Amino acid sequence: MEGYASIIYDEGNKKEALDIWIKMANTGDAGSIIFLAGQYLHSLPQITYPEKDEVLGAAYSKIYLDSMGTDKKHDLYDIYKEQYLETMSHLSDAQKKQVNDFAKKFLSKHTVRVLR
Repeated sequence: MEGYASIIYDEGNKKEALDIWIKMANTGDAGSIIFLAGQYLHSLPQITYPEKDEVLGAAYSKIYLDSMGTDKKHDLYDIYKEQYLETMSHLSDAQKKQVNDFAKKFLSKHTVRVLR
């Protein structure tokens, strides 16, 4: 759904796309919640829709922050870690070495942070 919403947003169907993201957020989708926060706060210069609304933006941000780590079955860090471990379990030793070498090299040269 998120991919579809992005496509129709890019095609100019912004209200329909926003409605999809709101529906996804209402199901508890963390990605949609933090996405909506950014949209309402106009966190990127090219965002023009929906109209900037700092109350809604702050509210979605608070929802995201207050919910982080409270659902032990669906904690985002654990979900991504589980996906990583599952993927790694299918790789050969040579491929695992490539993964580890790439990550080590990347992290030695870059600081990972949220860009605003």
